[in-house]
Amino acid sequence: MPLRQGPQRFVGPVVFICDLADGFEIGVELSLADAERAAIVERICELEARLQRDAVAAARHRAAEWATLRPRLERIPSLKALVSAALP
Repeated sequence: MPLRQGPQRFVGPVVFICDLADGFEIGVELSLADAERAAIVERICELEARLQRDAVAAARHRAAEWATLRPRLERIPSLKALVSAALP
């Protein structure tokens, strides 16, 4: 499982292999400590993915707000520099 601090490795006996259209699902029996660690790592991955999605959504929202303001800002001569600096 990849994390910013480096990949996490889990070792245990394979208990099943399922053939999927795009690869395989492999079930591994983990010790209680590794199972708890894997659950924590999975939660961290979910949180990081959500934070990334939220950041992208926030950037799109800000861009949309700027785009709606642009026509009004361009009519004000003293704000033309702001428009050219903030908008592509």
